[in-house]
Amino acid sequence: MKGELNRTVMVYVDSVSDRIPTGRYHMASDPEPKPFHGFAPLLIGINEMLDRENFPQAFEELRKFHIPSELSKPFLPRANQNSGTLATLSLRILFRQNASWQGSVTWLEGNQEIFFRSVLELLVLMDNVLGFVEK
Repeated sequence: MKGELNRTVMVYVDSVSDRIPTGRYHMASDPEPKPFHGFAPLLIGINEMLDRENFPQAFEELRKFHIPSELSKPFLPRANQNSGTLATLSLRILFRQNASWQGSVTWLEGNQEIFFRSVLELLVLMDNVLGFVEK
């Protein structure tokens, strides 16, 4: 069933090194969290999940290069699946318009929610949280 749970992606950040996060992300429709290492694999992976669910529907198709590429082997972190070692973020993606996302991000440990108007703004907000938790 498509609904609020399919709009929410949990992001579990387990470590940060040189502003590069490593962890897992999970949507209710997936049986297991998927690993990520860096912001690009995280955002692209989430977008692929949204495309698979077709919810929220994309307002327009993203432009892509059509050059075949070989994907690198993902980094597999070891940690609790219900929270990140450093931070846990809940992303509510309400719309996918203008080749971007709009919604809210909640930093669970900081008990704060902020709305974002683009993936760039989301990236800046997530990097801001990681600046607080990176040691």
